[in-house]
Amino acid sequence: MQQQISTSRATAGKSFNLSRSELSAAMHNHPDAGRVELASLFKTGELDVDLIERAQLYVSEALKRSPVVSVEVAAFSMNMISGRKEAVFGVRSDGVFHGHYFASAFKKLSA
Repeated sequence: MQQQISTSRATAGKSFNLSRSELSAAMHNHPDAGRVELASLFKTGELDVDLIERAQLYVSEALKRSPVVSVEVAAFSMNMISGRKEAVFGVRSDGVFHGHYFASAFKKLSA
């Protein structure tokens, strides 16, 4: 039986009813973000706002307008959806802290 992540929201034709496997498949894989010595080198990232919204998580208006952010490793944790150990980054934009995101929520990570 597939576990469903569902909601009654519908926005601009986006599907908000994802199975766990669909969500896992949509997540981004950054192998270096699972290694302590390499993940700390990342300084900027581009959040996948569409993916975050499809996962029914909050995205601020500021991040929707400008998903390119500065990042800093905050922790390493097992992502229970992807099954991978990966970095969790603190996210800032224009000096404002926006929260923490797993590496798999980023389209791109750069040093």
